[in-house]
Amino acid sequence: MNQKIDPSLDELLRDYYEAPVADEGFSDRLMQTTPQKRPRYSCHFSISLLLGMAALLWQTSSIPLFHNACQDLVHGHLTTSVWLLCGVFASVSLFVSTWLLTESE
Repeated sequence: MNQKIDPSLDELLRDYYEAPVADEGFSDRLMQTTPQKRPRYSCHFSISLLLGMAALLWQTSSIPLFHNACQDLVHGHLTTSVWLLCGVFASVSLFVSTWLLTESE
């Protein structure tokens, strides 16, 4: 429901209707039939995120940039290729996470 109500309209409704309107239990019956809220996060989110990261890793493993970045990372060097690969993984992960969260609502 909209939380931004015009103050004059709110005052008018409060002055006109002092007590709740009798609906013969309709509101209670309606609230009992409405489904409960779904949990915001589910196991599908984690599974799809892991599968997406695995697919991204599989696709980038054949690129020479990936091999160079892995070698540099093993030797403890933070080169441009390492930062670029981390940026790609972070961007894709953020995109997939955002997409999944918007689809679940």
